[in-house]
Amino acid sequence: MPVFLETADYERLIKPELLTQLIGGDLVLQEAAEHTAVAEVRALLLPLFDVDALFAQAGSQRHPMLVNCVGHMTLYHLFCRVNPASVPALRQQRYDHALQWLRQGVAGELQPGFPPRQEPGQPPVLDVRTGGLDKRDLSGF
Repeated sequence: MPVFLETADYERLIKPELLTQLIGGDLVLQEAAEHTAVAEVRALLLPLFDVDALFAQAGSQRHPMLVNCVGHMTLYHLFCRVNPASVPALRQQRYDHALQWLRQGVAGELQPGFPPRQEPGQPPVLDVRTGGLDKRDLSGF
């Protein structure tokens, strides 16, 4: 039984017959690859985001980019199982893009919209940014 992804999520990323061929009909392999992908994502996001809340969501409540990232990462791990030396370029690119997107979210280069991590008993963290232009020198007027 899949951990986070649903059958329809896989069907958007790969043809069902190719997925069946890739796992040899063994759903345990698919589940293991998905566990690996989810563990990777959790490790990346844990310092800043509430990963328990992210992965507790189901169906249409799940973050679409998170579903996409976990799906591509799972497929990459499945292809690596078959032959690590000849992972299709498309799978490698999509895996790399998923990691890049997640890392950009952690680095603050983009705002993924994930719930922030909160320590028990701590007030919620608000993402407030301030700034402005440098002070102008108007002494010459």
